[in-house]
Amino acid sequence: MQSEQLRQRRRERKRLERERNNKESRKAQMSAGDELDFLVPRRVAALFGRALRVASEEAGRPLSAGEGLVRIARHFVDTWGPRMDQVPGAGRRGEISR
Repeated sequence: MQSEQLRQRRRERKRLERERNNKESRKAQMSAGDELDFLVPRRVAALFGRALRVASEEAGRPLSAGEGLVRIARHFVDTWGPRMDQVPGAGRRGEISR
């Protein structure tokens, strides 16, 4: 049990080290490309990658991550926006009733 915790801590330290080493590279990329860079779970990154490939295929050309995100968000709103009006309480989190 304890050895598993030690292994977990070592893996976490190595991950943090890699993040620190990549920090300068990411900063340079963000400045150069006017891109937003953030960490997400692997499954979210994989889902975004697949959605970006589909958006690029539909556009008929490669898309930057930012442009792809805009297209993905627009598709979501176009698809689900009209249906949100039909769902009681949907989209009302944080709104103040007057």
